[in-house]
Amino acid sequence: MKFYGIMPEHKRWVRFSVAFIGIYICFTALTNPENWYYFPVGILIILCAFFWKQYIVDENGVDVRSTMVGIVNHNLWTWEEITSLHTDYEAAAPNVQCHFGKDVVTRTFVFNYDDSQAILKLAAEMNPDMYIDDMNEERRAELAENARKYREKIAAEKAKKRAEKRARKKK
Repeated sequence: MKFYGIMPEHKRWVRFSVAFIGIYICFTALTNPENWYYFPVGILIILCAFFWKQYIVDENGVDVRSTMVGIVNHNLWTWEEITSLHTDYEAAAPNVQCHFGKDVVTRTFVFNYDDSQAILKLAAEMNPDMYIDDMNEERRAELAENARKYREKIAAEKAKKRAEKRARKKK
């Protein structure tokens, strides 16, 4: 099964504007011979308007598929190459940010919660030696402990106020 990362999609008017700017730069470079060196820059800007990227996680590993003007480039990390997987439930809430590590290099993808849980199971199955961790586990435990202490403090203050009230009524 393939899991696709959540990516912000560029609006059509943004792509059109980028292509128009690239065409303008090329036109300016061609009409003014002194600025001929702007022509390659304009071509690159036009090509950027037709660039798409997809993040895919499947049985083969983690793949970044880049497409520019119909030319597809795959950058695949196999499960044997991946050494760690960390999940971050707070950075992209309500979605989950997954950090795939290969030696010192990290790729960060965003998935919905259900896909992230399926990816964790797939990763544990495909590479049992991989280090899998939750980045926010300690923080959530700390927040829960702080919340418990705060509730105890409030309860103690309320009990103290009730005791003071009773003492005033007895006088």
